[in-house]
Parts: sequence; structure tokens; C-alpha cells
Amino acid sequence: MDRREFARVAAALAAGAGLVRIATADGPGAMRRYLTRIRRDLARVQAEQLDVIVAAGDLLAERVAAGGRLLIHDARGEYVAEALGRAGGLMGISAVGADQAATIQPQDALLVIADEPANPADVALTTAAHAAGALVVGICPQRDRAGALWQAVYVRIDNYVTDEDAAVTVDGVAMAPTSGVLNTALLWAVTAAYIQAMEKRGKPPHVWMSIKRPGSKAFNDAALAATREAGC
Repeated sequence: MDRREFARVAAALAAGAGLVRIATADGPGAMRRYLTRIRRDLARVQAEQLDVIVAAGDLLAERVAAGGRLLIHDARGEYVAEALGRAGGLMGISAVGADQAATIQPQDALLVIADEPANPADVALTTAAHAAGALVVGICPQRDRAGALWQAVYVRIDNYVTDEDAAVTVDGVAMAPTSGVLNTALLWAVTAAYIQAMEKRGKPPHVWMSIKRPGSKAFNDAALAATREAGC
């Protein structure tokens, strides 16, 4: 549900209209439309952005291999939560908050994930990181190319988020945003490109083993110690 639809629903509830009914008759059709949209956008990523994703991974690896840190930021923290501590994900990646711009060093690499091209916190952090000399890679909307976030990001990966993020309408109510799926897929695509680039440099980064696998605690403890020593 986008902001305008949410405002309409909220106004209806405030006026005593009661709960908004979501029709179920078109449920399978709505589901198919949503999945079709997701497949289309993922196909666009593969067709249009593989080169920039590979380049992003290589540039991130270049910074980390030279001693910099790999950092990640998103305003709400949802993709930070996805990136940190995930089985198969990187150990050598750290979150940076909007109030931690002063901690970013020139040798660092920062991955910013944003749904809004002009979120003040994202713009401030990204601009400060750029000014400090850090590499900034952005997974963000490209519809506002004149904006400050666009200008502060060195490598831009389009997440195709528009003002109408919701992809499906049922009974006049917009729902099912695409941004979560696309941002997560792009995050892991960049991560894969980064790992491949680090492997080529002879510095394979450590990744988490699933706690469901036998021996995972010993493996993860040893890998964390090695990550602290090697920085990746």
C-alpha cells in the first residue's frame, strides 16, 4: 500500500467507515500479477545491470583488500539486518548509522540501500562518506538523478522503486511493494560479486555457516577470529 492509499484508508477509518475489505475473489490473479512483476524486474536486473553489479563488487573488494572496511547503511535497518549474521553472508561487514558519519575513513567502502532518493539521513551520511574519500555504492532509485543522494553515490544500482512501489491493486487498494524483494536480491548479487572479486585477489572473505549444520559453532568462532585478524 503506497502513501496515498494509506492516507485514504486512514481517513476512512477515522471517519468511522470501519475495516477496509480486501476482496479474495481475485487473490490468485493478484498473486500472479505480483509474481509476474517481480520476475520482470529481476529479469531487468539481469539484462541491464550485471556489468554495474560486477563493477561494484570489484570496487568494494579493491578497498577492503587494501585495508578498508566494508560498511552498510539503510535508514530503517531492514537490509542491515538481512546482511549481518546471515548464514552464507559476510562476517566482515559492519553497519553504520546516520549519526556515525565521522567514523567513516577514506579507505572504507560503504554500501547504501535506499528507497527514497532524498531521505535526509541517507543524503547526509552518503555525502559525508563521499567527502571523506570513501567509496560509496548505492542500491537506490534512479528516478531523481539530480538529487543529492544520486550525486554522492559513486556506483549506482537501480532498484526500480517508484512513487507507486505497490505492484498490485485489489478492490482499489494498492498493495504488495516490490522494493523489499528487489533490494534484497540486489544486496546479495553485489555480495556475490564482491566475494568473487576478493577470491580473485587471493583474499577470500569469511562467511557464516548455518547454525543448523554440525560443527557450525566451532567453524564460526574460528572464522570470526580470522575475520578480525584479516579484516574480511
